[in-house]
Amino acid sequence: MSVEQFAKQISQQGSQLSLRPGSAAKQLGVCERTLRGWIAAGHVRSVKVGNVVLISRTELDRFLAEGPAILTLSKEIRL
Repeated sequence: MSVEQFAKQISQQGSQLSLRPGSAAKQLGVCERTLRGWIAAGHVRSVKVGNVVLISRTELDRFLAEGPAILTLSKEIRL
């Protein structure tokens, strides 16, 4: 099994233990580019498996609980 297949399998399991940036961004209500910026800035933690970036469901929950100022600022800038 390749690394990409493994990452895809993990991201598709049951309760989706991890998400790719596009899916995670949709759940946060932002574009993928914004989420990748937050990852680069260290606001959202991710894991890279081969060429695949994965964000855990737990990390999304943590970010939503601790990062509302970033979300608000992002939405204000888009307006």
